[in-house]
Amino acid sequence: MIMSDLLSKIKLYKPKVMYVVPTFSNPAGRVWTLERRKELIKLIHKHHVLVFEDDPYGDIQFTDDGYTPIAALDNGSHVLYTSTFSKTAVPALRTGWIVGPYQVIRMMAQAKQANDLHSNSLAHQALYELCRHFDLDGHIQSIRELYAHRKDVMVGSLSTAKKVESLLLKNLRVECFYG
Repeated sequence: MIMSDLLSKIKLYKPKVMYVVPTFSNPAGRVWTLERRKELIKLIHKHHVLVFEDDPYGDIQFTDDGYTPIAALDNGSHVLYTSTFSKTAVPALRTGWIVGPYQVIRMMAQAKQANDLHSNSLAHQALYELCRHFDLDGHIQSIRELYAHRKDVMVGSLSTAKKVESLLLKNLRVECFYG
């Protein structure tokens, strides 16, 4: 996200809310710098824009660098921060959580209740017990290590395939073309 472009769009469209995935956004897995996150905070405070920060992959990064969520730079007034248990604890559960300004969270809860009254209580109780009695941090660390290993294997395989392809193309002799 280019902040000058964002500023011009904010001035032109006057949005009330914007959605961002600043940490490992799909498909490229890019991460915003701390400076860019701070610039966003200045813009949203000046122009009164609420930000919905989605962070589904932040817990499963391959390094211990850590990235400061935009919500951590906010004073609690302009950023909703959400994540999910589906990437770390129970993929089939599709349950997440959100923190943000009380008034917004309250309205979201009311809208959800008007829509479906409540989510699956049994699944939520099971997730609660899992979080209470299970070493979720240890589990997340093991997932990080497993995914890092899989990434290394994939990168190695692609590197090997590229070398093989290069050798094959170098020794390939095209004698005809069917077009």
